[in-house]
Order: sequence, then C-alpha cells, then structure tokens
Amino acid sequence: MFPRLRTIALTTVALAGSATLYAQAVPVAQPVAQPAAAETPRALSPVNPDLSPEQRKNLYGPGGLRPGIYQIRNAFGTRCAYIESGTGVFEQDFIAAGDCDPRDETFFYILPHPAGGFTIRSSIVPQKGHVSGDTTGQLPHCISVAREVMFGPARADYRGCSVDRQRTSVGAEDQRFGLRPWAGQKSWYTISSVIGEEVRCLDLRNASLNGLVDAVFLSCADRNFADGQQRFEFVPIGKSWPADLERDLLYRQGWSITVDGIRRSVAVAGIDIPGGDYDSVSTGNDKGVGCMRKCVKGDICRAWTWTAADFGAGTPTPMCWTKSRIGTPVNAGPANATKIVSGIVRPDADMTGG
Repeated sequence: MFPRLRTIALTTVALAGSATLYAQAVPVAQPVAQPAAAETPRALSPVNPDLSPEQRKNLYGPGGLRPGIYQIRNAFGTRCAYIESGTGVFEQDFIAAGDCDPRDETFFYILPHPAGGFTIRSSIVPQKGHVSGDTTGQLPHCISVAREVMFGPARADYRGCSVDRQRTSVGAEDQRFGLRPWAGQKSWYTISSVIGEEVRCLDLRNASLNGLVDAVFLSCADRNFADGQQRFEFVPIGKSWPADLERDLLYRQGWSITVDGIRRSVAVAGIDIPGGDYDSVSTGNDKGVGCMRKCVKGDICRAWTWTAADFGAGTPTPMCWTKSRIGTPVNAGPANATKIVSGIVRPDADMTGG
C-alpha cells in the first residue's frame, strides 16, 4: 500500500563523543535557597521540607507525556495518524488518518524540544524535503505545520526537521507542539502549535468516518475538542527504543534510554529521598553520576540518593543508596548541596512535576 516509503535503519552505532558527554554532562539541578539543615544519619530535618515547583519538576519530570514510541489515535478509537506520500511533483508528504494496523507509517517518536513542548518524528523517509547525508543515530524528519499556505487551513505535513548549527535544538517553531492533557483522561491530548499569533490545534476532519482523513490545523474550538476531532490518545506500542537513537539529545533534556523505555536522569543537589533502600554501596566522589547510572540500568530501581563521605551516617566513603520505593523527598538546603544528591528515575503513576 505504501511502496514509495522507506524507513531509516535503526540498528545504530554510538555517536562520536557520546560516551564522554554521558559521563560528564550530567544535568544537575541546584537547590532553592533554604536555611541550613541539621545533619542526622539518613534523616534530615530542614527548616522547610517543602519542595519548590522547580525542584518538583526536576525530580518528577515536567509532567504529561513521557518520550517514547506511540500510535496517535483519534478519540473515537477507530483511526490512527499515519504518513501518506504526496502526489505530484511539488506535494509534500503529509499526515492522514487511516486504520491502526501496526506498521512503521503509524509509529511516531515523541521527543522533548529544548524550548519546551515536543517534536513528533518518524523513521519514514519522506519523498520530498528529506534530510540527506549521514543520519546515523538520528530521527531527522518531523511533523510540520504546512508552510506558505495561501488559502484555507494549514495541513500537517511531514518533512526534514530544522536543525541549528550545534544540533542542540531540532525542530523549528512550526515543528514544535504543545501536548495538553484532556481533563479526566491522562492519555488523551490536544496537539497545538502557534501559527502567526493564534494557537491552532491539530484537527481530523470527519474523523469518525471511514477512509482517508486529512489532518489540518484549526482554531482550538471547544466544540471540536468535545466532539473528539482535536482529541488524541497516545498509545505506547511496546517497541523498544533503539539504544543510541537520539541519545545525546535526550540526555541533554534529562532523559536516558533504559531497558524499560526512556526514563528521567536528572540529579537534584541538596535533596534526600529517605527510605526504600534495597541496596547501598560505596561509590566514587562524583556527585551521584555513578549512582544515577546504576539506578537507570536497573529496572527495579525507582530512585537513588548519593551521599558524600562522612555525611549523615558517617560512612568513610561516598555512598549510593538505590531504592525500590520512593519516599517523600526532603530539601536539605544549599548548605548540603555538595553532600547529598538524589534523583527519581521511575516515578509513581500519580507523581507529576506540575
């Protein structure tokens, strides 16, 4: 049915220098100023134990959809977004709605954008506007708001992602989307983009009907939202994320590729997570880098805490505490920022960063 579409081989190799980046460029969130806390063995008593919104975000993530591979279904559950080949010399490949059979054309890779929001990508190589050259370890093609539209609503096109020179930001403004959860349904979202001075939402016209349906950007009308034309369910497909695919880009945004999907990898200075320890080992004086790696690699590890030598329990060496249960985080304050560092890799389902 789709003879002209090609996929990028996802058997990738590590990007040059990625191992160095992973080892050294650890995202470390600094603590919010608090009065100095008393040091007691594994049980700190700061003056104000409450976490700031920024600390919650660093610990639990930004909330909402986790990066991963999904099918995007309409609210009626009958149609899925897929990539359709453009016809004619100048027509760009575009997003349509069809059956939900599992195939590469219906699999979308959701990645965080450094400026906020997400890019929505695929392994499919478009017929026009594709990125040439070596794209090993990359997903260089994005869903995009159609450009240079003179009449009518802009269609959802599929083309090469815009990239800055340092490749630290992938996706132009018309390739960056907000995903707003729908009240009462955590897996349902609107997909929005700022077009000119107006926020527009992805809309499947006649989404409840059979046959190919165009995906366009229209005003985020409450009627359409309620009817389901602008409401989508992101369904995980259970496919493993390739080990080195967009690895550095994810890591710079505080995520790591693990055996059970993409997980948080942010070290928060001056935070303790008491209790829940299933293992504790002596480690290096690395501000928690090794401890975070250990937790990320272990699928039963939910959270971790690193402590400096002679801190708290008075151990002569730095310690790594890995946890199968997440206790209530405690703000130890700036005075302890170099002495205790924690992170949450696999948060509870009801935890959110706000």
